[in-house]
Amino acid sequence: MADVIYKIQAPDGTILKIQGPEGATEADLQGAAKEHFAAMFKKSAEQSKPEPKTAEKPTNQVEKYGNPFANPDTVYDPVSGVPMDYGFGQGTGATLMSGAAGILKPIAGAAQFLGINKPASELNKVTKTSEEIAGTPATVADIAGQVASPIPGAIGNVLTKVAPAKVSNALSTASSMVDKSRLAKGAVQGAGAAVLTPTNVEDDYKDFLSQKMKQIALSGGVGAAIGKGAQMVMNPKVSEKMQMLQDMGMKYFTPGQLAGQIPFIGKSIQKAEDALTSTPFLGSIIEHGKQAATNDFNRAVGNQVLKPLGETLPKDVAAGQDMINHIYSKIEGAYKTIEPKINFGNYVDPKTKTSTITRMYDASTDATKNLVPEAANAVDETLKRTFFGPLLSKYSLDGKQFRTAEMSLGEMAKTYISSADPIVRSQGFALRNFQESLRHELTRQNPQVGNELRAAHEAFKNYLRVEKAASLRGANEGVFSANQMRSAAESMAGRRATARGTGMSVPETQAAVSVMGKGMPDSGTASRLMTPAAVAKMTGMGAAEAGAHYMTGAVPLIAAGALYNKPAMGALTAMATKRPTIMRQIEEPVSGVLSRVASTQAAQ
Repeated sequence: MADVIYKIQAPDGTILKIQGPEGATEADLQGAAKEHFAAMFKKSAEQSKPEPKTAEKPTNQVEKYGNPFANPDTVYDPVSGVPMDYGFGQGTGATLMSGAAGILKPIAGAAQFLGINKPASELNKVTKTSEEIAGTPATVADIAGQVASPIPGAIGNVLTKVAPAKVSNALSTASSMVDKSRLAKGAVQGAGAAVLTPTNVEDDYKDFLSQKMKQIALSGGVGAAIGKGAQMVMNPKVSEKMQMLQDMGMKYFTPGQLAGQIPFIGKSIQKAEDALTSTPFLGSIIEHGKQAATNDFNRAVGNQVLKPLGETLPKDVAAGQDMINHIYSKIEGAYKTIEPKINFGNYVDPKTKTSTITRMYDASTDATKNLVPEAANAVDETLKRTFFGPLLSKYSLDGKQFRTAEMSLGEMAKTYISSADPIVRSQGFALRNFQESLRHELTRQNPQVGNELRAAHEAFKNYLRVEKAASLRGANEGVFSANQMRSAAESMAGRRATARGTGMSVPETQAAVSVMGKGMPDSGTASRLMTPAAVAKMTGMGAAEAGAHYMTGAVPLIAAGALYNKPAMGALTAMATKRPTIMRQIEEPVSGVLSRVASTQAAQ
């Protein structure tokens, strides 16, 4: 029997076509429809069933180890649903936990020396997880915790107490030596931070020791550099010699002279500056700066001479002959003021039992002992005519008579010293020496005006050294170099005082030579020889080409011009040597903290 197609209406009104045998009953058709719908529902259910998921590998430390801040009592944000661990935000909780781990890390670092690595491993996991949750704040908190941890200090105190006395004394001595150098102190602080910073080595003790040595070396270097850098910024350590010159009143130093005080490399920088003075044009600019420093030194020395008189050089008095004449007039004025109050006679010293005349004859012998006979005889004749004759006529001189004799000797000395003839100059210095002895005798005999006389005499003694320095060969119109001033001070102080560094003006002038160098700024000969016209003549260039050749040096010339002038040099000197009081006071703790922070980060 052939199959036919039957049309059946479903409950929802849909007309279904069912294939069946011809002559099928209604019951047969209903059974076929049920089977059709059952097959359709099964297929639909299989298609809508979700595919099974494959297990994923953990992607971070939180998934791998679990959230260390999870808590059944965690408060959740009602809007975002983000956990508010322990009442804090998740990032805040991680940051706090990282800081706590940092505080405990020194203990873990110490335990590693005993071969116990578990505490370090666990704390490192906490730190890593915290950083993945909170980022940079957690890293900062970890380092801050290690730096602020009281544990290293406690460990150090315990070790000091249990260490033998000899070891403790040695450590104490070493500590006091280290404290004298910010570089050494920073290195020790850095190395100390690395000692108790945990390493990542968990098994091999040799690997641990190797890594620890690298940590200590790296952190020591970083600590030294950061600590010294902070000290230089906040409280620059001025060398004793530089400080001595500043105490004298110097305000202007060249960049090379300032850099010369830097340990290890400073002198090389200063030598490089000196070498550049031979460079055309650039050398002239540098020499101009060095001349400004030399003039400043001259004026500082001049103010030192006037200091006993309570005087200072006016701003309009330039270094050189004007300054020397001004100082001399001030000293003469001081003696003139005292003139009515003094009396000079043949005074017998009760201690030495010697008379004034005997002492003055001895002084004349000392003044002329190194002169050639011709010069010695000339000085003796001058002293007889100017001083000994008036004194011996009545064995006393009043204030006016003494001043007349003493001023005559001073004027002759001043004239002779400025002579180009070395024999005549020697006579001038001999008269100056006798004049100094004469004024010393005056002070002995007139104690009633002792303070005024001592002040004038102190100024006069200092003046003698300045006068001699300005008379030396190479001094430019009375402007003397640091080395010339040192030569004058040492020659008048004598070998013994010079060797001890205690003669008048000797320490200051030796310091000046160390800071400023021996040379005197030149007169620009190199620059004159290397003008564009000279270059054109030597090289065969045209004048325009030679000029263009010099334009290529414009940049260094401009830079040098900006540095080697008085305002810039004054600013650089202040920047390199002075800081506000508050900065100097907090420098040491700040430098220490920065050293430990940088060292701890380097060790990690």
